[in-house]
Amino acid sequence: MVKNILVIILSVLATIACADSSFENNRETVSLLDYVSKKELDDRKLTQEKLKELEAYHIDKVGYPRYQGYEKQKLNNFEVIVNPNNPNELYVVKDGNFLLVIYEDSVRLYHENTKFPNPADTAVAFNYKTPSVYIVGKEKVYYDRNLDGLDKIYKIKPNIGKYEVMNSVDIHDVLPKSELVYAVINNQQCKAINQLACCETEESKYIPYWNEGNGWIKENSKSRYQYCNSKKFIEETSKR
Repeated sequence: MVKNILVIILSVLATIACADSSFENNRETVSLLDYVSKKELDDRKLTQEKLKELEAYHIDKVGYPRYQGYEKQKLNNFEVIVNPNNPNELYVVKDGNFLLVIYEDSVRLYHENTKFPNPADTAVAFNYKTPSVYIVGKEKVYYDRNLDGLDKIYKIKPNIGKYEVMNSVDIHDVLPKSELVYAVINNQQCKAINQLACCETEESKYIPYWNEGNGWIKENSKSRYQYCNSKKFIEETSKR
């Protein structure tokens, strides 16, 4: 998977590098929303009023719009979209579908038929500085830090109600909303709830671990040990 991602990145960069000066001289101003229908945006609760609100918020926070003011250049069967306000942001589009976005330290691949960049349509998010990768399925997100094997599994829990629109609001590094349900700690398979993981021992007991930033710390808390071995923990984890 990671090798394939790197091949895609290098192919895109090589294509751009080999393009003649017309790439700089013949750009067309576009919006990231030019490929998506108004109906799809409305279905995602991204009404015109909400989009104006998001644009104003982005301008206030970083100094330029989120969706407007991009520049497009056609290269063979692809369209490359760049951000004049951020040289570390580049999108690749083919047949009206977003394939990927490259940032300074990461790349994100989208699912098939993605008409505008958004977290709900993310398929893979790869950070090549950490390095780490998120693979996004229909119901779960799989995380591998250091590319040495699965570390965590999250269950996707979309925003609902008045916050439903946030499922489609694209912000750098944001993935579908989810909760931690599984972790691998010291080669142990552990059930997890939020920052707490409970790892089963050979004696069929569960040992608690607490997530401290990027690592897990074995807990000596009596209350958390009791919780990991309680009926309540079994009931809560079985629901997921």
